[in-house]
Amino acid sequence: MTYYITTSRPYTNATPHLGTILDPVYADVYARFNRLLGQQVFFLMGTDEHSSKIADEAIKQWISPQEFVNTKYQEFKQVFDLLELSSDNFMQSSDAKHKWLANLAWEKLSAKNLIYKKQYQGLYCKGCEDFYSASQLVDGRCPTHPNLEIQNVEEENYFFKLTAFHDSILDYLRRVRVNDPSIINSLKNFCADLQDISISRDVSRQKTQWGVVVDSDPQHSMYVWFEALLTYLSPLVPDELYETWIDSTPDIQKAVELEAWQIISENTPQNLQVIGTDNSKFHLVILPAILFGLDIEPIESIIIHGMINDAGGRKFAKSLGNGVSFDELYNKLGAEGVRFFVLFYCNSIGDTNYDEAKLLEMYNSNLGNKLGNLVMRLTTLISNFNDGDLDIEAAKDAYEDNQVLRLETETIYRELQSLRPEYGLRAWFDEVSKINKYLEDTKPWTLMKDKQANSKEITKILHIAIFGLLTLVEPLSLFLPATSELVDNYLRCDKIVKATPLFERL
Repeated sequence: MTYYITTSRPYTNATPHLGTILDPVYADVYARFNRLLGQQVFFLMGTDEHSSKIADEAIKQWISPQEFVNTKYQEFKQVFDLLELSSDNFMQSSDAKHKWLANLAWEKLSAKNLIYKKQYQGLYCKGCEDFYSASQLVDGRCPTHPNLEIQNVEEENYFFKLTAFHDSILDYLRRVRVNDPSIINSLKNFCADLQDISISRDVSRQKTQWGVVVDSDPQHSMYVWFEALLTYLSPLVPDELYETWIDSTPDIQKAVELEAWQIISENTPQNLQVIGTDNSKFHLVILPAILFGLDIEPIESIIIHGMINDAGGRKFAKSLGNGVSFDELYNKLGAEGVRFFVLFYCNSIGDTNYDEAKLLEMYNSNLGNKLGNLVMRLTTLISNFNDGDLDIEAAKDAYEDNQVLRLETETIYRELQSLRPEYGLRAWFDEVSKINKYLEDTKPWTLMKDKQANSKEITKILHIAIFGLLTLVEPLSLFLPATSELVDNYLRCDKIVKATPLFERL
């Protein structure tokens, strides 16, 4: 069965920032890891495009919301392509097939009496696209968007019977596999006062029509987060099946709809989801309930990472001017440096404070010194020793026979299996340090002062060190694929030449 990985969907109301690259980079590591294990992988990414914030931004620019999100979609895609993310599908939530599937889900839930209509009054945060109780506010403000005014909204909406799944949600929280158990405890507390949730807005209250309209009641559009959660299902349906539905009679359409749900059922549960802590309620409480209502098993494992703050621990905010854009980091570190930032510097549990001085110190120490200098040293030594000739099979035998340099790649893989990606890359650099120590202890550069007398010993040392580094190329490809390919090309060739610096000192 295909291993299914996906990420939360970034809003396309602004340009990509550091927070938006955490999900996809973490997920990419696990997509590559599972392919390495021989699994067929479906790695899904996409954009969340129907929020009122997006419509407002489009209005400001005098363009349609669709034009606006299409442009933003390309911006996000360009960033993710720069990071060499190996996704199989990068979808838009404004896609026609998704709107169709969202309405099929609405119909199915309605048929089970899980959706109903009522008058509602609540405290609404436009930044979150979510309602809050008074007790959840901090000084009368949204805890995530303290600079936005809370809106007191009163209207007739459709509601989803979240309370019908109270026990099922608690059972799911007991069995779902997460990297941060503290999140589970907070969500159990949230479930103690579980309420049914509003899942639609009256289109007459919107400045411009933008969203997934409810086919059975066009006066309402689905709440953005409700239909956005269904973007994990719609890409599983083949485009050809949806196209067949469009051109068919009602009887054929019903058969197509049944086939669509069968395909979705066969390709779920989703194996791994990557989200931020601000999305935990949606993915660990609301989404499982929706899936239960659709007779679909919920996600098996979830990585829940924290937020990126400034060096003082304050949330990045436009009003504070303390944010760091993707372009700023990319221009300084390059694509592999940005991946290193996510996978080595950042914490997968809890928040991360962005301290540029600390980041550059880690960058120089690990990428520049431990890895970059090692590659330059080894390629220089062998090119000076015997004009770059290397017998890979002899190097392999020497490494396997030696009892001094023993590298443990299994530690790297165990950390990934434990949903701790940053510990996996840190473990990789620990192994690289062993090769550096081996060279410092054996000092082949000193032995090369008399090549003829020490030829056998020098050959043995270089064979062991070079093949040791080659054993680390494969696990490195999960984290830093371009760097892994460079190292492999330098060492696995007919004639080794002195490498150029992999990473310039910053």
